[in-house]
Amino acid sequence: MARSAEVRAAKWTARMAAEALSSIMQRRLTGAAEAYYRSAQDAVALDEVVRAVLNAQPSGVAFYTVPMYFACGREFNRLINKFSGESLAIEIDVIKTKWVSRGLVEVVVVAIRDALGVPEPIAP
Repeated sequence: MARSAEVRAAKWTARMAAEALSSIMQRRLTGAAEAYYRSAQDAVALDEVVRAVLNAQPSGVAFYTVPMYFACGREFNRLINKFSGESLAIEIDVIKTKWVSRGLVEVVVVAIRDALGVPEPIAP
């Protein structure tokens, strides 16, 4: 089971104890904590989407490929936050090809892409 955003935030807060930080970093800590908590929530939501896609597969997926599917979903998400339009579609297609060549099932990778709301690439 994926760690919740609260667990991730608590672990980060423990590492950012006041005695471990300089005075400059202590002033920045409040904003950083809020940003990290939002990031942890996004990561948990992304993992839940990928997990739902994997659980919905009728034949299932090999257990040793599950971390690879999560990595694929994270890479798709990174591209979604970086690109848009036709550039996004092209980059997503490249990443899809990369993960399929590494042994993931294309139907599952496409299902993850679709669950994240990425458009299909436009054929030339």
